[in-house]
Amino acid sequence: MKLCIYSIFFFLMFLTICLAKNENTKGEEKMNARSNVTIEVLPPENFRYEPERLQRYIDYIILNKPWDMEA
Repeated sequence: MKLCIYSIFFFLMFLTICLAKNENTKGEEKMNARSNVTIEVLPPENFRYEPERLQRYIDYIILNKPWDMEA
């Protein structure tokens, strides 16, 4: 009886591992197909590049620092 339970348990584990490996390889194939695509975003001609203002945006959005109104 124990042998039957153990064999069912190991079969289910084997099946789970095989299915998990299959899903991982499908994800890698999709990722490789997407990694060949590059998107280039160009600013408009009248875009004024202000490094200080850009740094404030980065600090506020990404680093969650308070917005500096005086700068």
